[in-house]
Amino acid sequence: DDQIYIPFTTYDGPAAQVKMFPDPVYLTKRVVVNKGKEELQKLIDKALGNDETEGQPSSGEEKPTEEKIIGDILDAIFQYGQFLHHGIGTRADQRKSLSFYRRAAVRGHVKASLRLAQAYDFGDDEGKGRNPRRAIVWYRRAADSGDPSAMLNLGICYERGYGVGQDYREAALW
Repeated sequence: DDQIYIPFTTYDGPAAQVKMFPDPVYLTKRVVVNKGKEELQKLIDKALGNDETEGQPSSGEEKPTEEKIIGDILDAIFQYGQFLHHGIGTRADQRKSLSFYRRAAVRGHVKASLRLAQAYDFGDDEGKGRNPRRAIVWYRRAADSGDPSAMLNLGICYERGYGVGQDYREAALW
């Protein structure tokens, strides 16, 4: 099997505690060249707590499912968008952050859908880029997934007729 599985996780702590690691692509190539793919897979499994001893995973947990891995990747894409938006570890770039929010949102990431809706609702720091109709689309997507902030904002949009026709009944539902 030529595939190597690397699940991703997100970091929600303070930016000051974010640690940068050496380039993973470079390190991966070095391990493969020097020790082979099997050794790289062993190192990854050990780092993830999936190191097998006597046929039993050391952590007592099963390997992550494909759905979990995809969710973690979408979380990482969203988190990178957050870093770009707020200038954490890089120069702030709101336009580029929106492209990462959109990448995660179109694949069903609820927080990314909400953040994208807010970006269309309020625009950038100068108020540019506002698009009420697009905001409604993304608020609805996040609200349909149960996000309480999206539900509230969608209700307010219906109450005020922002991006949709004013509809007090629809507003009350959200």
